[in-house]
Amino acid sequence: MTPEPTNREDFQRIEELEAEVARLRRALDQRTNALFTVGGFKATNLPPTNFTISGLDERVLVVDEDGLIRYANSGMAELLGAADKHDLLRSPLSRWDGHGMLTSGLLTALVEAARSTNDTLVSEHEFSHWPAPRESIGPQTVPVATVLRFVAHRTEGSVQIVAQDVTRLRLIERCFARYVAPEVIGELLALPPDELMKVQRRTITVMFTDLRGFTTVCENLAPAAVCEMLNQHFEVLVDCVRTCRGTVDKLMGDSLMAVFGAPQDQPDFAVRAMAAAATMQQCHDKWLAHLSESFPKPGLGIGLATGEVVVGNVGTLQLMDYTAIGLSVSLASRLCHSAHAGQTLIDVATYKTARRQIDAGSKVELPRLSFKPSGHMRLKNISQPVEVLSVSVSDAATSI
Repeated sequence: MTPEPTNREDFQRIEELEAEVARLRRALDQRTNALFTVGGFKATNLPPTNFTISGLDERVLVVDEDGLIRYANSGMAELLGAADKHDLLRSPLSRWDGHGMLTSGLLTALVEAARSTNDTLVSEHEFSHWPAPRESIGPQTVPVATVLRFVAHRTEGSVQIVAQDVTRLRLIERCFARYVAPEVIGELLALPPDELMKVQRRTITVMFTDLRGFTTVCENLAPAAVCEMLNQHFEVLVDCVRTCRGTVDKLMGDSLMAVFGAPQDQPDFAVRAMAAAATMQQCHDKWLAHLSESFPKPGLGIGLATGEVVVGNVGTLQLMDYTAIGLSVSLASRLCHSAHAGQTLIDVATYKTARRQIDAGSKVELPRLSFKPSGHMRLKNISQPVEVLSVSVSDAATSI
């Protein structure tokens, strides 16, 4: 399902914001209490709406030039420990700053900083002393520090501050930002936390890729050249996975593992996996053609398998990894290792599943594919022979 444009635009703004924040954090003195100007230099002066996040509750506070609170909504009153928002009106900010759940002096610092610039100020803070929310991570339920984003700007002599709880956003980013395309994060945010984070059984398509003979290639190249080559190779492959809305599980040496159909449901996950594999082979050939003549040109082997696996965040609280576990994972890996350079091998379950999904109305664009039976293969650690098909791409393309 394609996300609404506002979701994509919101996430793009978040991504741009965080990149700018990371740069400014390194440049600013730590004594500024993690307060930083966002939106470029003073000539930029972007409006505060560029930095508040659509869909999240806003806790609003307006402080006049005399330091008196002129407006507060109910959410801000709760944050400041007031019984009612009307209790805050016309009282000095200093009376409430640090009275509730916030760190003492935080709001005062925001107000003073906003008065000194025409730019919008953004600051994010963790509050571990709050009654901690709990999120399910794998089979465990663990406390998560609350993260609030503060957006402050000067307007007509007053300073307006908007606070938003971005705890869940940051948690999802930590767990999934490495694996999926940015627009998928917007979809994940809409899922209930228990559905998103739990370990579950799910039928998906698993992909493995591998560069043929790359170990020999490494022996004849300088370390810097090996890294450059691998970085370029993975950039091509990861882009193919993300374009087809798959999830990059991990990179291992010169191999990539990806899954289609998790963490978010996809009615045509097998079709997307085959589209990604076909695109990978085409893009890989183009990349090889542009490599310098002095570089070796290893071919790409791909394996796809479909079946029920266990998916979820597995590991420790310090090192959590979203992954898939099951027979289809092993099968996809074995098929990948059996594929020749430029070849994609799939099990018959992937072919049948994709065929059903196409008949059900999948609109994924596929190159024209041909399937050649490769017989029943005996694969390491797979008890029964596996019926395998070899997939190749012709020049003609069609939309299905």
